[in-house]
Amino acid sequence: QVSSLSHIIEDTIPKSWIDVRERLGDLAKKSPLLRLDRFLEICQEYRINKRQAYTVGEYLHDLGIMLWFNKILGLKDKLILRPEWATRAVYKIINDDRINQNQGHFHHEDLQRGSARIYA
Repeated sequence: QVSSLSHIIEDTIPKSWIDVRERLGDLAKKSPLLRLDRFLEICQEYRINKRQAYTVGEYLHDLGIMLWFNKILGLKDKLILRPEWATRAVYKIINDDRINQNQGHFHHEDLQRGSARIYA
C-alpha cells in the first residue's frame, strides 16, 4: 500500500501546496466542509492551476489531512476539512435507533432528524 503513495514519498512538496494546506487548516476551524469551487479559488490565489489543484486535493486526501471523494457523485464538489467530523457523522447514522430498527436502511429524511442529524 505504501507504493501507491509514491507521489507523497518521492516528490518535493511545493511551498504553494503547504500554503494551501495551512489555509485549509484555518478554514477547518470555522467549518468542516468546503465547496470545490472555493478550494479551486484558494489554489488559484497561490498560482496553482485547476489541473494542479486536483493533484493537491488528492495529495491532501491521501495524507488524511482532508477527505475528498472526487469520483463520487454528490461528494465530488465537497471537501471535508475535518475528517473526524465525517467519522462522527457516520456513527450518528449507524447508532440511530430508528435506522437500526430498519436494519440499517435509511432515507434522506432520516439524516435530517434528531440523533441521525449529520450536520450538527
